[in-house]
Amino acid sequence: MYASYTTINKPQALREQNGRNLEPKEGDNYEVGLKSEFFDGRVNTAIALYEIKQDNLGVPTGETVEGTVRESAYRAVAGAKTRGIDLEIFGEVLSDWNVSASYSHSVTKDADHERIRTEAPANLIKLWTTYRLQGDLNPLTIGGGLNWQSGMSVTTSQGKATQEQYAVFNVMARYDITRQLSASVNVNNVFDKQYFSALDPTFFTGYYGEPRNVMFSTRYAF
Repeated sequence: MYASYTTINKPQALREQNGRNLEPKEGDNYEVGLKSEFFDGRVNTAIALYEIKQDNLGVPTGETVEGTVRESAYRAVAGAKTRGIDLEIFGEVLSDWNVSASYSHSVTKDADHERIRTEAPANLIKLWTTYRLQGDLNPLTIGGGLNWQSGMSVTTSQGKATQEQYAVFNVMARYDITRQLSASVNVNNVFDKQYFSALDPTFFTGYYGEPRNVMFSTRYAF
């Protein structure tokens, strides 16, 4: 078990509508956590709870900086509070079966308890598992997983841009040709999901996630 405390004093390049830079962010960061091992260390878990209190946190106003076309103006928020939790489990749950799973929740609210920084998803889930086949197929390992996140949004003077919740699925296979040489194939975004992986409130842009793609690789261990 652990606990930590840090202070925050960080300059920021964000600007108000009149072009003036925001004052540095100031605040406190509190965190407590617990790490555990099970089955003689084959399975590990971790949990962390945190709270971040900040003044002068930059939040987009939806307007542009005077004299610019695409640079978002920000305002400094006092009394912003971020609360979150991170959960993780990973390891060999059964012989030749490995699992990795994590969940993160984080929400930032202002002093009036209204949610801000909505360009970041409040919830994230990641799952991944691999299994090494038995018998004559023992050189083959197969695996798959998903990345899921809740919705996010950015509001501007021209309207509101929203990315609803989405999940992306990935699969893989690896074949051990010899003890040192293996070949792998990964298929990412199996169902060719179209989505924004990020929304940028500073320049009113969004970034598309990668479409379906296949990657082949080989690995040699000395």
